[in-house]
Amino acid sequence: TAVGYPLDTVKVRIQTERHYKGIWHCIQETYRTEKVWGFYKGVSASVLTVSVISSVSFGAYKNFLCTICKLRYGAADAKPSKLDVSLAGGAAGAARV
Repeated sequence: TAVGYPLDTVKVRIQTERHYKGIWHCIQETYRTEKVWGFYKGVSASVLTVSVISSVSFGAYKNFLCTICKLRYGAADAKPSKLDVSLAGGAAGAARV
């Protein structure tokens, strides 16, 4: 997010504000008028969203993997097979969507 967000800001400004002559003009004008913080306007919402999505993904993966291991081996802390990991990853991906 920290690396990609400034580029997205420039892209959106070029798309929505027609007075920019190109990428470099947009970057120069943004820096001249707003300094570095101009590239990060609204980043807090993006960071919050990425954090929540990552938490849900990893939490779902861990819970699915523990449940699969409990069902197959009788213990949640049993060593999972590659199939178990793949199934848990697929289920976590589905939960993320």
